[in-house]
Amino acid sequence: MKRLAASLAGHPATRFLALTAAASLLTYAGLLRDEEHLADFLTGGFEGSEEVASLEWSLQVEVFKRYSTARP
Repeated sequence: MKRLAASLAGHPATRFLALTAAASLLTYAGLLRDEEHLADFLTGGFEGSEEVASLEWSLQVEVFKRYSTARP
């Protein structure tokens, strides 16, 4: 899992990655340029992808509010 997390964290599309205490071990948010890039990513376009047993994904259709928190 550490290798997968490091690979996802270093991927240029990654915007957010967190280890969770939930059914899914990792929560990931990425920005992919088009459907082809998304398909490549979802079918193993990153190192460590063979460690993925399952995934759940969704596409943002419209953003109603975006925020960020300041770092200390």
